[in-house]
Amino acid sequence: MIEEGNPAGLARLMEKSDKIFPAFVALLAHEKWPVRLGAIACFDYLVESAPDLAARYIDPLWERIQQTDNPVRGDIAYLLGESGCSAAATRLQSIVQGDFPAELKEAVIEGLENLSGNPGVMEKQIESKPEDNITKSFKGSGPNPEL
Repeated sequence: MIEEGNPAGLARLMEKSDKIFPAFVALLAHEKWPVRLGAIACFDYLVESAPDLAARYIDPLWERIQQTDNPVRGDIAYLLGESGCSAAATRLQSIVQGDFPAELKEAVIEGLENLSGNPGVMEKQIESKPEDNITKSFKGSGPNPEL
């Protein structure tokens, strides 16, 4: 459906089934931009029409962010922010506070701004938080140096 230019149709199908599609996570993290873009459009529809279902993608997306390259990581960070789920915020903040490329941090800050609904505010809030209040790792053992 994505290749046919019908991301809304796929979102409706997922909403009807009220299940996450594991193959959809792979599309959201696909190495080819056009494939990922179609999946992102579908996810945006899903966030609007079924936010609870979209929130169920947070864990699988978080797993993927640890396994992908930076351009894909930035898109996943965007999606986590678009999810509207506050549970994604702590995870995204761990990237901002960690030792990661500036481009990825910028995408994460954008994702956090989407969560807060206040563009430009999250960067200041993150900078002002003590490090000990921020989750600094993905799995409780420190930042993944390969991320």
